[in-house]
Amino acid sequence: MAGAKEDEVYVVPSHDGAAGWTIEGVFFRDTVYFDQWQWDLGPAQQLTRVVSANLVQEFHSLTQADRSQSVGLRRRLIVNQTGFQDCWTLTNSTPDTQIVKLTLRARPRMVDIFAARLDPATQLSVQETQSSAQSRRYERTAADGVVNSAILSCDHGLGDDLCWTISLAPGEKHDFTIDVVIASSDHDTRALVALPSYDEWRASFGALAGRHGAVDQAITDLRALLLRTEHGPYPAAGLPIFINFFGR
Repeated sequence: MAGAKEDEVYVVPSHDGAAGWTIEGVFFRDTVYFDQWQWDLGPAQQLTRVVSANLVQEFHSLTQADRSQSVGLRRRLIVNQTGFQDCWTLTNSTPDTQIVKLTLRARPRMVDIFAARLDPATQLSVQETQSSAQSRRYERTAADGVVNSAILSCDHGLGDDLCWTISLAPGEKHDFTIDVVIASSDHDTRALVALPSYDEWRASFGALAGRHGAVDQAITDLRALLLRTEHGPYPAAGLPIFINFFGR
């Protein structure tokens, strides 16, 4: 999978492509909510990235002149049915105070995925409201009257530049999280049947699960594809385009 998914929410990390179309961002119900969701970590180097099911995991490192690590930055982006959490853990590996700067480049779009593909340069009017120092709302009303919205929350505050400077004491570990809740006014979930947990899904395969890594990954990928419907879980046809149920 090129990105992390849960139900109809799908997040493609920066610099990943899919279906022959270079894309990134946050998607919900065939709508591009953010066509950019990218972190600038200054001189930090990305060491690893693993994307599986509803989880993106990364590890970045800031180094000293002798190439030893000064600060380790671990990221866990966890997708849920109404959005995602972008969680960072910063660890100072030195006996000295370290200063870390994080900048989020988040560009709200809220446009149909095919419209974005046909005319990526189109500028849309997205209303931005600062609800509090820790919360911000983006909203756009489409031509058909559907209202798309995204609410960002962060205990560290949300300034205009979405930039944070964090001071780490010697050996300190510091957690930093942004919560994102996205919604569409035409999406009523009251009649939808809940999805099984990953543990319940794996258990349903009985002895087939746990015997081979490739089979286990296929089982996990199938669970990630599931969508909620009023008739029960149904797999999506494709990601990130066609996050919808199709019959053949």
